[in-house]
Amino acid sequence: MRRRALIAAISAAFAVAGSAQQQPATPSMLLGVQTHFSQNWPAAWGDRAIDVTAGSLRDSIPWASGEPRLGKYAIEGSVAGTLSRYCHRSGGDVLLTLDPRHPLYDGGHTVSTPTAMAAYAAYVGTVLDRLPGCVTAIEVGNEINSGNLAYTKGVDPAAAYVALLTVVRDRIKPRHPSVAI
Repeated sequence: MRRRALIAAISAAFAVAGSAQQQPATPSMLLGVQTHFSQNWPAAWGDRAIDVTAGSLRDSIPWASGEPRLGKYAIEGSVAGTLSRYCHRSGGDVLLTLDPRHPLYDGGHTVSTPTAMAAYAAYVGTVLDRLPGCVTAIEVGNEINSGNLAYTKGVDPAAAYVALLTVVRDRIKPRHPSVAI
């Protein structure tokens, strides 16, 4: 009897395995990679992301380096070039974390005044304009649940963050409706 039970179990296992092989293939896992080209990683490592077929990259273009003087943008640097090459060669996309702090605005704290928030939104829009079809999402701040947003004393962080998201949305969605915020 044990032998029959064992044969039945093995037969059932093969039947299940056979039916699984007849099922349509599920899509393969999509691999995304956190990179740090904004922290001076070599640009050649962008090719490695392509070699391992990473479907997306997550990096940053720091605001202070992208806007070295008020209203003067320098987005074409090596980080933007590396991300752009990755997108165009691999067909992958980029999630950008864009920290809303700049020494020229609100004393270097997380922006909370209307002028500084508008400047940040303009920067985000400029980055998206300079990387067309590449950036599919932006993260306003970086790991905001870990205290990385540093507001001026007396500012309500939740209200200021929601206000900033609203300003950014209003600025970028008309020109970049598919970019997630």
